[in-house]
Order: sequence, then structure tokens, then C-alpha cells
Amino acid sequence: MTNSDKNRGLLILITTIMAIFACPPAWGQEQQPNEAVHNHLFYRHALKKVTIKQVDFEELSLREALDILAFRIENESNKQIIPNFIINDPDGEFKNRPVTLKLKNLPADNLLGYIVNHVRGSVRFERYAIIISPRRPPR
Repeated sequence: MTNSDKNRGLLILITTIMAIFACPPAWGQEQQPNEAVHNHLFYRHALKKVTIKQVDFEELSLREALDILAFRIENESNKQIIPNFIINDPDGEFKNRPVTLKLKNLPADNLLGYIVNHVRGSVRFERYAIIISPRRPPR
């Protein structure tokens, strides 16, 4: 591993931690107008780096599946990544859509995608949370 690779890895880690805790840049630069976009991209990138060894969900509610996923991400990342999941479902569309999945060795972002697709939902990454909403039919 070259010094350049080590520096890049360190920069990604620092930026990811800053994005998670919404810290201003330590090197004194002013934050850019697209700060929220910048932060959520690094949060999404961080989930790609966390491998979930195994899940066996059988007839879980979306909330239960997301709570387990959040717990697993926190543990697998040594508490470096603590996701906040918000379910935005005012009409209760997820109520009768249980999650049943049995998977091994996959990145947390992929597992999140499988869970959300299983309940016909969509994901939106924001600065401080990951919002899950029912998928809307095309107009």
C-alpha cells in the first residue's frame, strides 16, 4: 500500500466521520452551498464499506428490519457509523409488507436496498438521516 493510498483512505475516513457528525471542515475552509449533497454522498459511501455477514429476516416489519440493520452497521463499523432511519409512511402502506430475506456477506448499502425494494419503497439519503418512503407509481 503506497502512501498515496493510505492518505486517500485516511481522507475518506475523516470526511465520512465529519459527514456523520456534521462537523465543519477542520482545515478552516468555508462550507460550500451543496454541503448537504456532499455529506450524504459520503454517508452513502460509508455504508458501502460495511459488510454485513448474515441476515435471516422472516416476516419482519420494515421498522424491525431497519432496527436490526442499524444495529449490525453500528457493530460491524465499530460504532463509527450509526445510521438514523426514518420511515415516512403517513398512509400506512408498509404495514402489510413484511420483510423476508436470507442473505450473507454483502455491503450494508446493498442490504438496505434489498429491504426497501422488498417493501416497494424508496430511499433518500439526507444529511442526518436515511428516509424510507413508499414508492410512488409513475405519472
